[in-house]
Amino acid sequence: MPLKSLIYIICLVADRTPAQDEDIKAAVSFLEDERGYSCYVPARDTPFREIATNVWPISASNMRAIRQADAVAVYYCTNTRWSLFDLGYAWAFDKPLIILNGQDVTKGIAAGDPYAILLAQQARKADRPEGNIWS
Repeated sequence: MPLKSLIYIICLVADRTPAQDEDIKAAVSFLEDERGYSCYVPARDTPFREIATNVWPISASNMRAIRQADAVAVYYCTNTRWSLFDLGYAWAFDKPLIILNGQDVTKGIAAGDPYAILLAQQARKADRPEGNIWS
């Protein structure tokens, strides 16, 4: 399936290191400015900011954006698990995955990080079960 126009970026929203922030900005800039895609970046594009007591509006907004996206790009890192929600939505909607920092995923797999292992498995289309549970 060729990519069309919208790519949802799974990445850290808060607590990014300066290096992670630069990597994510560079990836988004490359996709938008050099490749001509529109990107949905949660930290930039999700309209809700209050997460203290109710994360559902944020999660629902991101789920809608993932459903509308043509593909999902993932910036893997070990200091967040909130990304697993978005990865689950991407799997449920059968979205093609683009891994933005594959070397880090490889290191995560070697370290036994379940998030890295799950991400690598979902990125291999041939390993996914047939059908879409939400279609």
